[in-house]
Amino acid sequence: MQYKQYLLIFLSLFFLLCLSALSLSFYANPYDIDSFLSPKGSISYFGGTRTAKAVHIVKGDYDAFILGSSRSEIGINPRHRLWGSLKAYNASLAGSNFIETHKVFQTIIKHKQPKLIMLALDYGLFSEARSTSADFTLSRFDDSNNAFSSFFKEHFSKESIEKSFRTLKYTAKGLPAKHKQGQKLGELTFSDTIDNGEQHELILNTLEKKVINNNETYSSKGYSSDRLRLLKELIKTCLDHEINLMIVISPVHTLQLMTFKQMGIWENFLTWKQEIVSLTSAPNNIPLYDFTDLSTVISETVPTEKTSTPMKWFWETSHYKESMGDLILSRVMAPSSPIEPSFGVKLTSENIDFEIAKQRIKLEEYEQKNSELYSTVLSLIKPNS
Repeated sequence: MQYKQYLLIFLSLFFLLCLSALSLSFYANPYDIDSFLSPKGSISYFGGTRTAKAVHIVKGDYDAFILGSSRSEIGINPRHRLWGSLKAYNASLAGSNFIETHKVFQTIIKHKQPKLIMLALDYGLFSEARSTSADFTLSRFDDSNNAFSSFFKEHFSKESIEKSFRTLKYTAKGLPAKHKQGQKLGELTFSDTIDNGEQHELILNTLEKKVINNNETYSSKGYSSDRLRLLKELIKTCLDHEINLMIVISPVHTLQLMTFKQMGIWENFLTWKQEIVSLTSAPNNIPLYDFTDLSTVISETVPTEKTSTPMKWFWETSHYKESMGDLILSRVMAPSSPIEPSFGVKLTSENIDFEIAKQRIKLEEYEQKNSELYSTVLSLIKPNS
């Protein structure tokens, strides 16, 4: 009899605990999933997670989407006037690969009727060694998740409950959300470091930790032909569904391209561009804009240890500011607009060989003009050689 009483008490406490956790996830859902318990003006502090973005795509009223990596997630503004009457959402995922990008695209096609897709590519998305994020398996992007498992993971999983507590904590502190319509706000991520005059150190840390020592993203194995096939499928689906597809190669600073060369992946990077052109050219005729063309914009002066003036276009060598994202939108969506004339080039099967040759020459010139930076890059690479 006593055993039954203990069991009843245990089950009652367990039920109350589960009910409390579930109520918390409804009241302060970290993924901004609305419910009758949600307070007005609730904030999604985890809007950049795969779980949140999948929910926003499925339930949101959007007909234009930005796909890509953390570069486009930070740099491309879905609220820009050039989207016109389109309702855009930035579905780019940080730390992703093209398998994930393709799954996001499939989710969009399944649940929406998109009029426009802006696909922002970078070399790392196609890395042979880059794996899929664990966060991805929690989201509706993962085909193995049915309606029940999605509900459980979004409201009742260890991750959602833990993030719900953090949501309450951040709300009490009055902290702003870091994402808006899927775009990660760079000012909230980088400004403190840059305002303290530490951009030079941030740049070197990015090169060393995120590029030179990042064997998953910048693997010596090169890029994946299987992931290029997924791009081919994505292009075909857009053509079949009459979706306006625009492809851009996201900009990185020329200093990072110089680092690619010293790491031995520069030629792979150029060959990858040629592969992309072969997929977008006739008969597909998909517009492809290359913003890694070593223009004066992406070659802006890198601040030294002694200078406190931040760069105009970049947070560090890998992530560009929204101001540069606005230039990208102008170049792609309003080609006749008066913007930086040297920024970006439209790649075709007719000009790709010429552009590649020109980029090789420009990089050599940059190395010669920036011998101190060249030496710094070599010093970062040699200890790891």
